Amino acid sequence: MSRRYRRAEIICVVLTYALCAALWIFFSDRLLSRLIDEPNKIALISTIKGWVFVIVTSLLLFRLMHRLMDRETIAENTENNHFNTGLYWTVLIVAVFLFVFAYSQYRSFGNQLLQLSPIRSATMQDSAWLGLAGLISIFTIGTGFFLLRQQERLAESQEIQRAQAERLKALGLLAAIADSSNDAIFAKDLEGRYTLFNPASERFTGKRAIDVLGLDDAVLFSPEQAEMLIANDRAVLEKGHTITYYEDLEVSNEKRTFLATKGPLFDNDSNVIGIFGISRDISELKHAEQSLRNSEERFRALVEQSLAGIYIIQDNRFRYINPAFASILGYDSTQHIIDTLAVDDLISPEYREEVTNNIASLINGTVSSISNYRFTALRRDRSPVYIEAHGSAFDYQGRPAVIGLFLDISARKAAEDALRESERRFYDIANVSADWIWEIDTNARYIYTSDGVFEMLGYAPDEVLGKTPFDFMPSEDAYKLREWFAGIKTHRKSFRDIENMNRHKDGHLRCIMSHGTPILDDGGQLLGFRGLDQDITERKQAELALRQSEAFKRAILDSVNAHIAVLDKQGIVVAVNQPWRRFAQDNGLASGEAFNSVDVGVNYLDVCHRSTGPSSEGAMTARDGILAVLEDRVPVFYLEYACHSPERQRWFMMTVTPLETEEHCVVIAHTDITARKTVEETLRRQTEELEDRNQELQRFNRAAVGRELEMIALKQKINELSKRLGHSPPYPLAFLDNSQQDTQFNETGKELA
Repeated sequence: MSRRYRRAEIICVVLTYALCAALWIFFSDRLLSRLIDEPNKIALISTIKGWVFVIVTSLLLFRLMHRLMDRETIAENTENNHFNTGLYWTVLIVAVFLFVFAYSQYRSFGNQLLQLSPIRSATMQDSAWLGLAGLISIFTIGTGFFLLRQQERLAESQEIQRAQAERLKALGLLAAIADSSNDAIFAKDLEGRYTLFNPASERFTGKRAIDVLGLDDAVLFSPEQAEMLIANDRAVLEKGHTITYYEDLEVSNEKRTFLATKGPLFDNDSNVIGIFGISRDISELKHAEQSLRNSEERFRALVEQSLAGIYIIQDNRFRYINPAFASILGYDSTQHIIDTLAVDDLISPEYREEVTNNIASLINGTVSSISNYRFTALRRDRSPVYIEAHGSAFDYQGRPAVIGLFLDISARKAAEDALRESERRFYDIANVSADWIWEIDTNARYIYTSDGVFEMLGYAPDEVLGKTPFDFMPSEDAYKLREWFAGIKTHRKSFRDIENMNRHKDGHLRCIMSHGTPILDDGGQLLGFRGLDQDITERKQAELALRQSEAFKRAILDSVNAHIAVLDKQGIVVAVNQPWRRFAQDNGLASGEAFNSVDVGVNYLDVCHRSTGPSSEGAMTARDGILAVLEDRVPVFYLEYACHSPERQRWFMMTVTPLETEEHCVVIAHTDITARKTVEETLRRQTEELEDRNQELQRFNRAAVGRELEMIALKQKINELSKRLGHSPPYPLAFLDNSQQDTQFNETGKELA
């Protein structure tokens, strides 16, 4: 409400009060003088009338002031002036009503005249005091109303000052934020001239604010960039709301990318006076995003070219597979599987529940990954394929899923099955053999032992694993054989007929003869030794008994299984045991065979010398060995030789040992070593078979890799030819470095050649 309007309202209230008071005094005195003629009554009624006047006028003044205050409130909200007009009409109607009432009372007395002189003198005095009291009341009320209005104006002024202070504080805070911000904050007028340019804007552009304020974008950027910025500002002014732009600008002699948010500026009357803007340098973010996209493209290229199947499973569906995955299962396209087939459709029935439980464990977080899990899958033609799967849990599009590798190991499994079958045959042969077959590592610790150790030393195979042969020997023998083992390990040599004493589990000693051969890897590195031990305790005991007594010698010779003959120093057979004779009788040696018709009285050396045929070479070796023992040139002589019959193949070992007698005889023992030779021959064949299969696998792997590299080279040639013809390359091989490709192809070609 304006000040002039408020003053008019106050004047209206005062005039209304004065008019009502004047009419009351004038008409009430005249009415009283006509109605009452007794002076005492007139004085009393005048006093009562005066108090009634005060009460009525006070109520009237309260009502007018109350209406005035309500009027101000309504006027401030609606600016409606109809109340003033209504108040004027109300006062006028009341005045007319009082005048008509007074005149009607005056006419009702007719010509009856009262003696007014004494009444006037009494009432005029009261009227004067009442009028003075009314004027004082009006003055007091007006003064109070004036002071009230001044207080309201003071409060309004203080409120305005506080609002201005808050606004100045907000402006100061805004300026501080703009100055400390790392983002460029600026403002422009409607003509595009800068009105705000914070320090961050100065750092980006290399321009001071004092040199930019009042100028447009042409002073900061090239004409093309300035035109682009002006067009963006124009779009903000036309649309009238905030817009975000990606702006590529050249600032400080380098290209930078900014994320600019621009919006219109309004004054207090909501009129557009310009635009504001906040620009953030996102160049590094853009570079990171581009690097991430490049990395994803390279990763996708590797995945698509991978020979291993790669998959993503979610909700029992394949959300992604690479071409290798589809190829393993016999599908032409990945689209035949992705979001089409359930996981259960590709698993053989006996593995479905197990595979489903594993996937659920990964999805639920029970386990984080599963490796080397093998099961049987089904190809498109429903034929089985043996699979090795690797998987781990991860989030795919905001939900849990499983990602992993899918490898076809059918060929490898077939090779492993064949190897296991071969090993099983070897273990069966080793376990039924009377000899102790073993393997040791480079530290001479047993890593394999057959069941023969139990028959030989009384130990179960598990009790021997991890120990060394020296742990079962007497300390003196163990010390000597440790030094001997260090020598053969250094030279990686085979050894045969090494006699050593071993202590049985029950405490007694056993004489063992050991034979072994080194185990080498493909690079010739020593891995250990494998071989067999024979228990020659009985033979040793027989030799000892032979020295003690001839009769005892004969009993022993006849009791042992070996074919034994005793020669004197001229080489004549002086004694043979029954197994020697039975062997000759059972085999019916034909003329010309080695050792034919050898019995007591025959010169064994001459028989060997006259031997012809396939065994003649072995016979001469045997003759030379016997002579060496007879002449004390060697302490003992060993010879292994083949003596096959028509029914089966057989091998024997001849041992020539001097006999401690006056006649200086020697003992010849022929031991059947067919079982050991059979095992050794089996081991040799198995080793050759394994080597052949290993070479076949290597040739297969080289062929597979070569074909893959040849396909890549062919795809490169097709891409080059397409480029020459002006077409886009059909094969995505950008992930390969050309120089590396050429090197790989050349090396592969040499290797295959």
